[in-house]
Amino acid sequence: MPGSVPIRMADPYRHGGHCSLDLVNGQPAPVGRLRVNRQARLEVAGWAFNDVRMPDETNFVLGTSAVQYRAPVARRTSRPDVAEYFKIASLVDSGYDGDFSLSNVPDGTYDVYILMRIKTAVTMCHLRRKLQVTSE
Repeated sequence: MPGSVPIRMADPYRHGGHCSLDLVNGQPAPVGRLRVNRQARLEVAGWAFNDVRMPDETNFVLGTSAVQYRAPVARRTSRPDVAEYFKIASLVDSGYDGDFSLSNVPDGTYDVYILMRIKTAVTMCHLRRKLQVTSE
């Protein structure tokens, strides 16, 4: 992820929020483990919010117990389905999408998160997926 910023494990954050990874490379995101060649682009889309507020900043994160890589999502997208499901009108803009290069991410298996920041509070929402980055 060029432009990705390693996160120090000591950075304070809490686990929580609400998030979903709906599409990976234009296809419905499979449950469980995803496999991606590190030379290919990784396109993601989904939605995320922290409690009932939209985050000031949203990042896509790949992590292990030793290191985490993050990159800002490209843009917010309209998700009226999320607003309707949660019955919170302000969630209409809870969607995100991003297009990332994994060329600087070492081969391995990573947990996938959405990191959200509201003012100084940071929340890490686990997408319950693993991403296997390979050179093959």
